[in-house]
Amino acid sequence: MHSKKFKYQKYLDLYPNCPPDSYKEIEDNGFRWIFSNDNDSFIPVLIINPARQLGIDEKQCEGYALSMFKHEIGAYERYKKLVKARTKLKEVLGNKIAEINISKLDGIGSEPETNNFTHFNFHEYDGTDLSLKIVNITEIFDGNGNFKW
Repeated sequence: MHSKKFKYQKYLDLYPNCPPDSYKEIEDNGFRWIFSNDNDSFIPVLIINPARQLGIDEKQCEGYALSMFKHEIGAYERYKKLVKARTKLKEVLGNKIAEINISKLDGIGSEPETNNFTHFNFHEYDGTDLSLKIVNITEIFDGNGNFKW
């Protein structure tokens, strides 16, 4: 059981072992899709849309985490795959990739999934503001709206 309070603790308490005991504090950079350097890009999916159903309790728990990637290329490739299948997702996912300097004081995350573009879930500790920890922003699209890479 994790001892620190999480940003969305009242929701996490609804699910057993949420976040999972296997999640660890992270001291590394992570990558996340954003629209701009503001807080709105750092809200978990189930806070944005509480009515959205993700299935089993484990998936519901993940809905209160932020989706991150260990590597920028993983974030880019996953984004590209999702948007090529459903172009309207651009309006939901963002148009940039933020590199965020994550410290052990910010929260805990799952192990990056090698079979899912290095994606990991990140549960923030109460008081964390990852928008203030952005160290770099990369555009996903060029001036003509085409994928940049």
